[in-house]
Amino acid sequence: MKKVLLIACLLMINQLLKSQTINQSISFSGTSNSLASFGNINELNGVNQFSFEAWVYINQWNENSYIFRKTASTASRIDLQLGPIATKRLYFHVANGANTYAALDNSAINLGQWNHIVMAYDGTKSAYNRIRIYINGTQATTGIWYSSGNGLLAATTPVTTADFELGKNFNGKIDEVRLWNYALTASDIDRKNTINKYHPLYANLISYWKMDKNATSVINTKNNYNGTLSSASFSPVTDNNTFKYKIVSSYIRSNFYESGQISEEYIRNNNDIIYMATSPYANGDLFFDFPVNDGVLNNAAYMSNFDSRNGVMDFLGIGASMNCGRDLLNKANGGAATFSFASWVYIDQWVENSSIFRKYESATKNFDLQLGAAATNQLIFHLSNGTANYITAYNSGIATGGWHHVAVTYSGNTCAYQQVKIYVDGLAVPISYKNGDGLLSTTGPFIRSNFELGVNFDGKLDETSVSQISLSSGEINALMNNQIVVDTWNETKTAAYWKYDDASKPAKDSRTWISVLEDLKQTMTGYDGVEIRLGIIGGDWKTMIKTETARINFANKVKNIVETYGFDGVDLDFEWCATTQEWSDYSATILTLNSILGPTSNFSVTLHPLYYKISPAAIAALDYVSIQSYGPSPDRYPYNEFVNNVDAMLAYGFPAQKLIMGLPFYGVTTDNSKITVSYKGIVNKFPSLDPISDQATMDVNVTTGNGCGATSQLQSKSITYNGQQTIINKTKYVRDRELAGVMYWDMATDVDYTNQLSLLRALNSIMNANVQEFPLEALTNQNSNSLKLEHSIPPVHSDFWLYPNPAKNVFTVALPTEQKGNIKIFSLTGQQLFSHPISNQEKVSINSSNFKPGVYIIKFFDEKGNSKTTKLMIE
Repeated sequence: MKKVLLIACLLMINQLLKSQTINQSISFSGTSNSLASFGNINELNGVNQFSFEAWVYINQWNENSYIFRKTASTASRIDLQLGPIATKRLYFHVANGANTYAALDNSAINLGQWNHIVMAYDGTKSAYNRIRIYINGTQATTGIWYSSGNGLLAATTPVTTADFELGKNFNGKIDEVRLWNYALTASDIDRKNTINKYHPLYANLISYWKMDKNATSVINTKNNYNGTLSSASFSPVTDNNTFKYKIVSSYIRSNFYESGQISEEYIRNNNDIIYMATSPYANGDLFFDFPVNDGVLNNAAYMSNFDSRNGVMDFLGIGASMNCGRDLLNKANGGAATFSFASWVYIDQWVENSSIFRKYESATKNFDLQLGAAATNQLIFHLSNGTANYITAYNSGIATGGWHHVAVTYSGNTCAYQQVKIYVDGLAVPISYKNGDGLLSTTGPFIRSNFELGVNFDGKLDETSVSQISLSSGEINALMNNQIVVDTWNETKTAAYWKYDDASKPAKDSRTWISVLEDLKQTMTGYDGVEIRLGIIGGDWKTMIKTETARINFANKVKNIVETYGFDGVDLDFEWCATTQEWSDYSATILTLNSILGPTSNFSVTLHPLYYKISPAAIAALDYVSIQSYGPSPDRYPYNEFVNNVDAMLAYGFPAQKLIMGLPFYGVTTDNSKITVSYKGIVNKFPSLDPISDQATMDVNVTTGNGCGATSQLQSKSITYNGQQTIINKTKYVRDRELAGVMYWDMATDVDYTNQLSLLRALNSIMNANVQEFPLEALTNQNSNSLKLEHSIPPVHSDFWLYPNPAKNVFTVALPTEQKGNIKIFSLTGQQLFSHPISNQEKVSINSSNFKPGVYIIKFFDEKGNSKTTKLMIE
């Protein structure tokens, strides 16, 4: 029953994760029973310092109403109270045995608008200095008087069991309430941004109520003092121009994410995640780098085991095939320049001209790995791109009646006789080229025919994979001896992987873009205030945008993906239009996509300060426009250029509330030679990098020549980049100009968020992403007082999960059912650090206190050797 209730709650959470956090406040009606109560906050009892900070909107000035109070009696209380309206008096009571208070007359409070108020109490100070009052960032220095006549308040707050309350008799709204155990100074106050655990004074924060959770209680994001509303309600804040939530947007690429270069902590400090997953074909269809290649079987059948191998595919000769779709071995706008194919192969009967794999359009446009003459055990690899061409391996070593591991690698830009290697049982076999020059085409053909396995083949296949890159001999041997676990850079280039281990779906592709999306969603489970949107980039977009038919097809395909897989919207990154006609066509594409996408999808495009001329109608159709105010020229990097870019975009007609400005998290060569270096690489070279610096000198690889004749060497180059201070300055400018937010390129190029030099961390200090954990009990309170869920209950997941994550001393591995197997921990470099056997267990607790802080790969291996992988951060 508990698990059923948990699933229901998690479904509700998913509904709450549909958009960035909306700023809300608590609205009070002005009656004595309209309030929010938080219980006895013990940290306010018997202390000599504290601060109260909040945004306050007064509808009607009710004399003697309270912004906050903790009152046992008139002689034992702390509070902030409205006095007579004639003088706009504010009372600040710190009464401990006597009713003592300070008062401010002629306060700068304005009715009918938002005011930021700070009451800072310090009982250790001398007379007339125990209360500091800040209104809208300015300290009040006149009009302050003390009830005692001697300028003193109590030296400590009273010790009471009274509840801390907001809003009693108050008519208005209160937002962004912070309680500190410290008397704030002017330099400590940040009234324009929310805060998170990396705030320099976070340890001094007693409680923090943002008022933004979609729950009936007032959620405390720091401690456990959640509040209960009485005759009060949450209301959106749309009219506070100083304190506004902004978009913090970035791009995520599968290869960097899956190879462990982006931590979950880093991801969770963005509220708009654009997963760059797809590109358009010329006709508007969508190409995915890691497509869903589930096979359709013809004259082939699953076998649970055969000759010592578990889960194999049996192809039954003439008419046999496994059709795996059209997207392998090409890109959206051309053929593949590199790839590898590998599989375990068992030949029952040698059928000449049968194919282990093929992608065939015609005799002059095809790929395949074919069985040739049986007498000489020929393997023939065809790669024809305009003319028929192939390579032959004579006496290949493969034979009937036994398992052999077969692989072929292709790299089109290498030199003669080096483009292709054929491996049998881990060893490269001699090959001969049809052409005497020892060359194939530099790319494979661009064909959208189906990729097929086992065409007319009589035998078995197991552990079949296709990679986007040409793998090394060592990597081919690793494939021969191990299942693929996608956690290293080259493994992330796996474009398809058929294990044949699932009897219900024997032709299932285990390696698709969808698994990355599911992992991202799991990372954000239990957090609200974030959108995950589909990033569409490049491909044959210039052809696609030319015709209405292709545009409509494209829009419908995008809508289907968004709705099927639960994306929160779309971002188009088509670089770049060069003519007036192309801008017209691009604008038409935007209008078509907007008309077909659902109204709840957030839709943006990414443009550049030199390439931005979409039509006014297209601008109106978009929710946001991101401007790449960076590279490839170093001229884009300075702060003044950034300001000029903002002015130019506003002058063109992009509304401020739609404009998202781009920040570079990478550097470029100062001499404009277009060589890039990640900010992470700069920090790795200079671990004590000065935050105000924007220049560095480094050795970089400089490549000369092309293709087979290309050479590279290290050269010392000046690098232009943006350090933390420039990122902060640009972010402040965006905030102060009231633009929609910022985006940056990209998550993988920054150092980790835990590093004090992190650019995202610097950005968030000015413009926080407001992604917060969502307490499950907040949901249960909406439905039933009898339903109780604990934080220790993990999210529902089909494979396995870890909690808590991040972990400190202990974490738990939870499986969906009792299982046998092994749990192993690896470093990001692939080194095994820990192994723990399990036997008929559903949960295992593991001591992690001896592991250094960082990101680790956790793998569960079942009895058959099948593995599941996830990541763990240890703090």
